[in-house]
Amino acid sequence: GNDCFKKGDMDGALSFYEQAVDADKGDYSSVFNIGEVFLRRGDPIKAMAYCAEAIRHTPHMPVYKQRFVRMMDGVTSQQHN
Repeated sequence: GNDCFKKGDMDGALSFYEQAVDADKGDYSSVFNIGEVFLRRGDPIKAMAYCAEAIRHTPHMPVYKQRFVRMMDGVTSQQHN
């Protein structure tokens, strides 16, 4: 999924991440990555929902919260340009 994401193939990335979550419901890295795909697709509402789910279930992993803040900073910056 990450390779597809880096290449800009959001459909491929989403497919991989969804398969990973289907195989392991506790794979919150993939849940967060799904949120990033939706953000890239221009759907910040769905992006926030997926990212918030990953953050809620992994309070011991501050990296998700840090990445989420950076993502939302980018969205805010784009809206003001």
